[in-house]
Amino acid sequence: MSTYTEKLEVGYRWYDAHDVEPLYPFGHGLSYTEWKYDNIKVDGRKVTVDIYNLGLYADRWLLEDKEVVQLYVGFPEEAGEPPKILKGFEKVTVRGGYSETVTFEL
Repeated sequence: MSTYTEKLEVGYRWYDAHDVEPLYPFGHGLSYTEWKYDNIKVDGRKVTVDIYNLGLYADRWLLEDKEVVQLYVGFPEEAGEPPKILKGFEKVTVRGGYSETVTFEL
């Protein structure tokens, strides 16, 4: 018989609950550009965010790059849930100097 004492604190939830920064967070990968998240909106159960690829390498080999956009939801401590719960993620490809709008439905 196994006893699971961590309850809901599995994976990234354990790191959040104990204020530990993981060496390689979820979605981590090598990127050759910088990203800007802007214009975050919550409308009922829909969350949108604009993600900008700030890199401008069109004259070289890098014309676009990928980013994993992640949506986490937090609950009050008395709810008994982990500090943050991953509710959605989407991998997007954006050309340098351009943006993409990502939408999550909760």
